[in-house]
Amino acid sequence: MTVVLKDSVTSDTFSATLPADLPSIVGGTTAYVGFTGADGGVTSGQTVSNFAYFPLPVLTQVQTGPTTLQISWPSAAGGYVLQQATDVTGPWVDIAGPPSSPYNATISGTRKFYRLSLGNAEP
Repeated sequence: MTVVLKDSVTSDTFSATLPADLPSIVGGTTAYVGFTGADGGVTSGQTVSNFAYFPLPVLTQVQTGPTTLQISWPSAAGGYVLQQATDVTGPWVDIAGPPSSPYNATISGTRKFYRLSLGNAEP
């Protein structure tokens, strides 16, 4: 889960990536998303804007040949870009195309990691 906060007066920002196993936390696969705010008893206002919730589609892979790996994700998951890297921490590179599901990757001696990214923004 990635959180980005921006002070609309000073334009200061804060962002954090938080590991979260939400099904374990909420006890299932359904939950509500909401906001709350408090100020310790002093009058203040909070504005939530540009909020978006995007459930992450699941990538699946099947080795279809000795040097071919088929990577798939739900076709309803629009707006995502398939990216690859040689290290799990990146740098991540968009696969030219843009690719659609399924995508056939070539298996070589070089280790590769794949992920879906919403748009082409590096988190």
